[in-house]
Order: sequence, then C-alpha cells, then structure tokens
Amino acid sequence: MSVTIIDHDLCTVVEAHGSLDRRGAHELETALRSLIEDQGVACIVVDLSDVPYVSSAGLRVLISVARRLRSEQTGGDLYLASPSDRVVDTLDLAGLQPVFNLYDNRQQALRQIECLDPDSAPEDKPVDRQPDSSEDERPGE
Repeated sequence: MSVTIIDHDLCTVVEAHGSLDRRGAHELETALRSLIEDQGVACIVVDLSDVPYVSSAGLRVLISVARRLRSEQTGGDLYLASPSDRVVDTLDLAGLQPVFNLYDNRQQALRQIECLDPDSAPEDKPVDRQPDSSEDERPGE
C-alpha cells in the first residue's frame, strides 16, 4: 500500500493505493497518526478509489481514526470517499456502514465538509439575505 497526502483548505485528503490488509493497514495507520498527532489535522478524507480490499485490520484502523478525530479533544471527523462495491459490502457485513461518512467520490465529501464549515458559503448553499428596510417603504405612506 502507498499513501498520497493532499492538503485542502478545510481538510486533508489521503489517497490510499492498494489493499488495506494487515500490511496496508499498518502503513495507512502510520500516515494517519502522523497527520493527527504531528500536524494537528482534524478533518481527513480517505479516498478509497484505488483500494480493492479491506481486511479486519483495515477496518480497525478506520474505526480507530474515526474515533480519535471525533473526540472532544480533536473535534474533527473522517470521511470515506469512492469505496468500491466490495469495500462497501465489507463495511455492511461488519455492520459499520452507519459508522462512517461514505461518499461516492472525493468531490462530494469535500462539498459536504465545505457545507459544514460555518465560515464558508458555497455557491450551491442558500444565503440568507435580509430585506433592505428601504424596500419595505412605499411612496406616499
């Protein structure tokens, strides 16, 4: 397994390449722990588009990282993007699908994170506009 890390404004994307088996789980865990502990990253999107298989060791890593990111101390979250049907089936069989934020692709995950950020106002998010008080006044009133 290899890991590519891409920084975005609101989160970090981790591209995982290869099977998330015992060996791959260790490599992914090392990369994710470094992001969380050494760099203080609180929001991570793991792109699973190039991950054909997830073992119980891989599930353990994903659960552990999600818990750590969701803790009060960190206050972040873990998002899984582009899981294959086989990976989704594995999560479903283990009863873990509801535990994770699953998205069909990386862009959907990033849009969701953008919508959750209180400082952002994405184009597709409605903006609450207050009517101008001068518009309410009618001539002659």
